[in-house]
Amino acid sequence: MKYAITVLLLCYALIASAQEQNSSGILIGNFYRTKVDMVVQQFDYIKEDTLPYRYIAKAGAKFTIIGIKNSEIIIKFWHFNDTNAQSQPEKDFAKKGSQLLYIDKSANDKHFVVKTDVLNGKAESYNGKSTSFVWGITTLPVKLRFGNSGGREFQFSSNFNIGTNAGIQWAFKGRKSQNLNLLFGVGISSVQVDSASTEGKQRESITAAAFTPSLGVVYGYERMQVGIYTGMDFTGGALSKKWLYQSKPWLAVGIGFALFQKDKQEEAGQGDN
Repeated sequence: MKYAITVLLLCYALIASAQEQNSSGILIGNFYRTKVDMVVQQFDYIKEDTLPYRYIAKAGAKFTIIGIKNSEIIIKFWHFNDTNAQSQPEKDFAKKGSQLLYIDKSANDKHFVVKTDVLNGKAESYNGKSTSFVWGITTLPVKLRFGNSGGREFQFSSNFNIGTNAGIQWAFKGRKSQNLNLLFGVGISSVQVDSASTEGKQRESITAAAFTPSLGVVYGYERMQVGIYTGMDFTGGALSKKWLYQSKPWLAVGIGFALFQKDKQEEAGQGDN
């Protein structure tokens, strides 16, 4: 049991560290939204070269990070439904009488580039609607074990437990990261077995290992995650026949640590501008 717990904790630490390093920079596939008007330049994605056409993306325009090229970020705007082209003088070319157009639906399916420092200053991370496979490590600080009329008493259990969970995450659109997760998990728990929990069949109080499958619903807001879990504990050997809570459902409020995304599947077009 100690070996299994050590392995689980080590895996969590390594993956959490890697995720933190990645999340500190701009990631391909992430969504952004302009906070103020932002100038972008058209990009030939096939030839990997910039084109001499510059536009203004209005505040609130949403886009996806497609690639990173040196100090420039390659982006693709979400589909525009309306034609809202307006002209605005570009200060750099005012003397030449040049003007920039606001981006409209003519930009659909085209690529653009923007300087990294400009993006960081004039755009913010945006969370698009998506469905993803997620997994992570979960611990349940307190389990509520239900009693019955046959001698099994209602019980609070705060013994150590840790497990791995995997399932489906539904993320919602918005500036704040919000999601709902349906998770299936397996883990290892330590359970207290004594005279009261065995109707006197176990005289000495001992701590035993148990295999714990679970099902949980977790709500995530930014880095906070809270969920409700249910599951069962299975001890082995002779204890499985004596312990009153063997394979009996329990309820718990869980604290989730870092649900890791894998195989993220965005809806077609991610949404509209």
